[in-house]
Amino acid sequence: MRTSIRTDKYFVKIEQDGVIENNKEKNPWIYKYETTAYNKKGKSIKVSFYADKNLKKGAYICVHVGGTGEKKDIYGVDSFEEVNINDVPKLAKEELDMK
Repeated sequence: MRTSIRTDKYFVKIEQDGVIENNKEKNPWIYKYETTAYNKKGKSIKVSFYADKNLKKGAYICVHVGGTGEKKDIYGVDSFEEVNINDVPKLAKEELDMK
């Protein structure tokens, strides 16, 4: 029997370069992002995630958030993927494009 952990989809738009962190235990160079993410209803949360490369500015990213907010109400991201602008729900896109 396969069990899966429920995650919620939120969307972010990359507006700036990630912050480079040198963590030899995880990866010599990783990029950290902390930003606001929006779900399909336009609800916002703060998220934090790492990428192994600097993500393209202007890219729309779907982040999969599970669990509850960690320190200071910042949510960790289980996984993420770049999505086409047409795949971003209308209310989320409106919020992202107002920034």
